[in-house]
Amino acid sequence: MREAAQADIPAFVDFKTKAWEQTYVEFVDPRVFTSLKEKRSQQIDFWRAELERGQKLFVAEDADGSIVGAAAGTKPKKDGRRELLLLYVDKEVQGQGIGARLMADSIGDDPATLWVMGVNTPAIGFYKRHGFVPTGEERRSELPSRYGAEITDVQLARDAHGAEA
Repeated sequence: MREAAQADIPAFVDFKTKAWEQTYVEFVDPRVFTSLKEKRSQQIDFWRAELERGQKLFVAEDADGSIVGAAAGTKPKKDGRRELLLLYVDKEVQGQGIGARLMADSIGDDPATLWVMGVNTPAIGFYKRHGFVPTGEERRSELPSRYGAEITDVQLARDAHGAEA
């Protein structure tokens, strides 16, 4: 695990697109993935600008140097909480502790919140095992459903590492 550098951004964007396909293929309209690939250069520009602004992005690599995981979180907000903005681990290497280490790198032991698709039960289970609990807050997902139904994101939170919110 390490903090990403500007040179990592193209590979990170490609990994993120792959991770979205692995994670959301059952739920999200397939045109989303085509659009992500078409907008690759804009995503690269966005993430390069985010790093320039001080956003921390962490990556995990395999033995060949390919990105197999990524995470980003905010700095503590006024209420002391951080937000886990993204956490993806390649399905081929899930279950090896990579997600837990990336989460620790990106938000530490601080109180934190995150948003996750309500239909993404594997991710919700992972977060619950790491002390997050549902807050009861929900929002409409920005991603269009594969089947035309609305997708709901749910918010999870923890007070501190391993402690329920």
